[in-house]
Amino acid sequence: MAILRSAAKMKKSSTPPEGLGHLCETGARVGTFRECPACPVGDYPWHKYYWRRPSPGGQFESGYWGKVVDPDGVERHLFLEREQKISDQKAEIDFINSLPPGRVLDVGCGPGFTLSGIDDRWRKFGNEVSDVASSMARQYGEITVGDLLDVRYSAETFDAITMIHVLRYVDDPARYVQEVRRILKLGGHLVLAEADYDSGCARRFKERYRLLHDKRSINLFTSFSLVRLLEDSGFTILKVDYPFFETSWFTSSNLLRMLDDRGVSPPAYGNFVTLYAAKSCAVED
Repeated sequence: MAILRSAAKMKKSSTPPEGLGHLCETGARVGTFRECPACPVGDYPWHKYYWRRPSPGGQFESGYWGKVVDPDGVERHLFLEREQKISDQKAEIDFINSLPPGRVLDVGCGPGFTLSGIDDRWRKFGNEVSDVASSMARQYGEITVGDLLDVRYSAETFDAITMIHVLRYVDDPARYVQEVRRILKLGGHLVLAEADYDSGCARRFKERYRLLHDKRSINLFTSFSLVRLLEDSGFTILKVDYPFFETSWFTSSNLLRMLDDRGVSPPAYGNFVTLYAAKSCAVED
């Protein structure tokens, strides 16, 4: 009875127990896993499907696509990583290639590396905001430059759409997903890859989680919230995958780095999640 009285008292109170309340987009402090989960990597407000960080501004041009320094302090040139990208995205590319060929769109196609790995039986399209990256991508498909929401492809144009590490950078992820659904044929397939900011690695390393390094990553999703976003938007989830063991990041040194949480987190299983989905008729257009 004492436990029941205590639970009833908590239910009546507008203030959650200490440690359970945190800031949501409305300014309220709510302590529920589904509606307003606590962020493991910082004090960021929850916006229905993601935690939101302040935007640093800036564009995805030569400063983003040229030589960059990764979270481990290693200098890389993103334009020279085509073979690694194709290898690391083998599961996603193989999925597209297993489908009956038609029209495929890669949203946020960058320099076109994903398109280059897709079978030439497909008619390949790309959308990219960067002039620098899109100029390179044109050798792999038909490219439009600009924000996806401004391009306005015709409804039900594509048989398959890939969106690899895009949603965490855009102002309104839900609108992007709605637009993808609009231009995808009924029964068409979506391959959506994103970072998971509630992974085991994120929880262990907190503010030292490597995927916070890119300040342009403003929308911090979880695997669970991505599933909710797609289902709420009229998609049927076919599979959820965590690509790591088949990638170049699966090394003994990265595994051993998990033992010491004082530095930047290593590449790890669960950092990235890929959702395979199909457009259903569950939501009215």
